[in-house]
Amino acid sequence: LGLPRDKALKDALSDYYLIIGGVAATNDLPRYRELVRSLIPPEAQLRLWDDCYERDGRKETLSDACEPALSNEESRNVVETLRGHPDIVPSLTYRLSQAAALTKVLEAQIVKGEAVIALIDAELGPSR
Repeated sequence: LGLPRDKALKDALSDYYLIIGGVAATNDLPRYRELVRSLIPPEAQLRLWDDCYERDGRKETLSDACEPALSNEESRNVVETLRGHPDIVPSLTYRLSQAAALTKVLEAQIVKGEAVIALIDAELGPSR
C-alpha cells in the first residue's frame, strides 16, 4: 500500500523490530530451568501441572491449596540436591543477569513503541 511513507516512521519501525528480534533470540529456555527440572522428581512436577496449575489465555495461576507430591523428607532431599549441584548457582546467576539486562531493554522498547505509535498516528492523521 506504500505505507509508511514517512522516512522517520520507517526508521523507527525498523529499529523497534530489530531490537524485538534480538530480545526474542535471548528468550531461549535457560539452563537453570533445565537443571532444576531435571533434579525435581517427575511425580512432583506432574502433580504441579495436573493439579496446581491453571492457564486462562495469558493468565497463569498456581494454586497454594495443592496437596504435597513429596514428603517433607523427600522435599528436603530435593532441596539438598539442588543446593549441591555445581551448575545451579552459575546458571542462576547467568539467568538473573539476563533478566536484568532484558528489563532495561524492554523499558527502552516501551519508550520506542510509544514513539512509533505517535509517528503512526501522525502519518495516518486524526481518527474519525
